[in-house]
Amino acid sequence: MRRNQAGVSLVEMVIATALGAVAVVGVMDLVSALMRAQSAGRAETRVQTGAMAALRIVEKEIGQSTYISRPPTPGVASAGLEGCVNAAPPPGSSTPAAIDPSRVTRGYAVCQHEGALYYHAGPACPLVFSCGVNGTLIAGSEGGNATASAIFVRPDAASALITGIVTVTSRDASMATRVAATAAFSPGATP
Repeated sequence: MRRNQAGVSLVEMVIATALGAVAVVGVMDLVSALMRAQSAGRAETRVQTGAMAALRIVEKEIGQSTYISRPPTPGVASAGLEGCVNAAPPPGSSTPAAIDPSRVTRGYAVCQHEGALYYHAGPACPLVFSCGVNGTLIAGSEGGNATASAIFVRPDAASALITGIVTVTSRDASMATRVAATAAFSPGATP
């Protein structure tokens, strides 16, 4: 005699539970991988944004410069860039003076401090500043989530070309941006 079977057997329940657990683990693994990819994408975007911002500032300042005091020695790399707009040392002097007294003279600096790049600007030439103090953070981070560095080189004494490499690195991404910009920093030139 056969009885009508009602419900599911223990074996069917174990198999269903095992298949459900495998499916849940697979979905959790997929979500976790997507979250890691999204986090890495955000980190890469932050790194690229920082490097591009630094690049734009450096290109703009070099392009407007009439005097660059750092890097000081041709062919020797410098971790910072310092210069002036509408100023140059008069012949026989090392102190910059305004080229055109009717225009504003401005000093600027791009420097690195504790793994971050800072931009300083002001009305003095040369600019008096302390890197990172009251400066604008342009790449890297103060908390250490991303670091930034820059190297600037003046190829030779007569060169109006400054080359630089800005590198920004976070835990998940890294970007190096090279800048090669011409500067009109020959003494006596008007901006």
